[in-house]
Amino acid sequence: MMREILTNRFFPSLFKKRLDFSNRVVLGLGSNLKNPLKILKNCFLYFKNHSKIGKIFSSPIYINPPFGYTKQPNFYNATIILKTSLSLRHFFALVFYIERRFGRARKRDFKDAPRTLDIDIIAFNQVILRQNDLTLPHPKWSERDSVLVPLALQQILFNHQKQKSQSSLAVGMNATNSWYHIPIHSYLAQEVCKVTPLEI
Repeated sequence: MMREILTNRFFPSLFKKRLDFSNRVVLGLGSNLKNPLKILKNCFLYFKNHSKIGKIFSSPIYINPPFGYTKQPNFYNATIILKTSLSLRHFFALVFYIERRFGRARKRDFKDAPRTLDIDIIAFNQVILRQNDLTLPHPKWSERDSVLVPLALQQILFNHQKQKSQSSLAVGMNATNSWYHIPIHSYLAQEVCKVTPLEI
């Protein structure tokens, strides 16, 4: 099973605006149709350029095998932590809008079907919610290496950033348009047992 980390100028990246909003959101992104790298990049840029979103911190991209229905392309996953002035429901509506903009249909042909873009709200502040269309924190985030591994990498990069006080999170790499391929041992996904989303 191929598991791999990709990095470039957008993943990982830390972008700050002058305005700092109060609502803190952790997102999981996934894509395995069309051009996943381009889709994730454009999704990041959409959040970055949105007037109601301030600070945004992205993980490297984690390539990993599909689960459930396995006869489909590998998934490209990343996590994003951001600050927003939008309420939970308005942010939830924004997520739906972005998914549709990138060609995602919420009604899938079957469970775990391939998708152009999947955005899961992992956490919104400290909200605990159980509703038909939304559960927070995300009920399965701690069981998915597609979330745990990017969050763990963000933790490492965040700690490195604090220690080195550098403006770039691309550790040991230049921010270019090229993708860096970093092999990852398959056991890493199983070793990451608990991750606390960062305070940004």
